[in-house]
Amino acid sequence: MVPFASDPEGTAGTDYLDYVDQDPKYSGKTWAQWVADQLGDKGGNVVFLGGPAGAAVSEQEFVGVKEVLADNPQLKLLTPDPVVTNWDPAEAQKAMAGLLAKNDKIDAVIADYGAVAAGVIRAYESAGISVPLLTSTDDNSLSCGFADIKAKNPAYELATVTSRTWIGRVALRKAVAEFQGNNDTEPSIYEFALAEDSTGQTDGAKAPSDACLPDARRTPRRRPC
Repeated sequence: MVPFASDPEGTAGTDYLDYVDQDPKYSGKTWAQWVADQLGDKGGNVVFLGGPAGAAVSEQEFVGVKEVLADNPQLKLLTPDPVVTNWDPAEAQKAMAGLLAKNDKIDAVIADYGAVAAGVIRAYESAGISVPLLTSTDDNSLSCGFADIKAKNPAYELATVTSRTWIGRVALRKAVAEFQGNNDTEPSIYEFALAEDSTGQTDGAKAPSDACLPDARRTPRRRPC
């Protein structure tokens, strides 16, 4: 058995063959560093939206976020814990609306799932407040909708890491290789750099217009815990 994308705990090689996933702390650091680079010395206020309460992946990403922000005292983290959204865009919109009502100024939003980021944008639009810096996992609706939102929100920029929907293929290849008596040498844990950056400042990252798949139809689904 090769679980993926949702930490089963236990020990690889004993309780199961291997475990394939991202390094969530690294993703948190990637997001936070992009925010720090964009806000620069002037700094600003940052919020972090996660998944269900206590979700391990959100908690680990949050550790990475806090490490980077600790090295950038000009940035203030307004959320002492990941904000609960259950990775549901409607709940994310409500949560973000609450943050906007509570805080006079939010300069950057880190959302650990693309569908949550979409809910964040709707909350800003409903409140009539300009969308700020936003970083998350890639989502076709975010990429394809970037230009229209940017035209109305000059401060809006978008950066994403891969949502790793492909990572199950790695787990399958590892399982099949073991069954056939072979050794799959692909990595088990991946450190994700930015896959998409609207500012054009990240080497190797795509612009949202290039990442957009206009003919794709997104089926909403919840992210694994």
